[in-house]
Amino acid sequence: MKITYTFPCSKNSLREVRQKISQYLAKYGVNETKRNRIVLAIDEACANAIIHGNRCDGSRQLSMDVAIKDEQMQVDIYDVGKMKGGRRAASVRPDINAYVESRRCGGLGLPLMHSIMDQVHYHSRGNLTICSLRKNLA
Repeated sequence: MKITYTFPCSKNSLREVRQKISQYLAKYGVNETKRNRIVLAIDEACANAIIHGNRCDGSRQLSMDVAIKDEQMQVDIYDVGKMKGGRRAASVRPDINAYVESRRCGGLGLPLMHSIMDQVHYHSRGNLTICSLRKNLA
């Protein structure tokens, strides 16, 4: 069954995103640890769209399709924000120790999403930027 959620492009929407995804996964019997990891990855993808793609413009909408079929979860996040650099490939995993020592802030969202989800793919369709996330729940 596919469910569609729509949220304003505001940081205040992220709590609702987390709650909806957690409830959806709990309904399918996903254990708490796996559920929390998936919620974190989806929250990060939505935060990227809200903050970087749409500059927290609450007049814009973020739409998300969520479906689980045959132990496979598919999430597609749609927004009208601009994607920098065209298509995004799998990111390189950063050296966390070097990252902490350099006292950088930000920049770990994509590596985090790739470490949790089985597939993370960004692409454009018309005026939309789409982040597609896949996870095997078995």
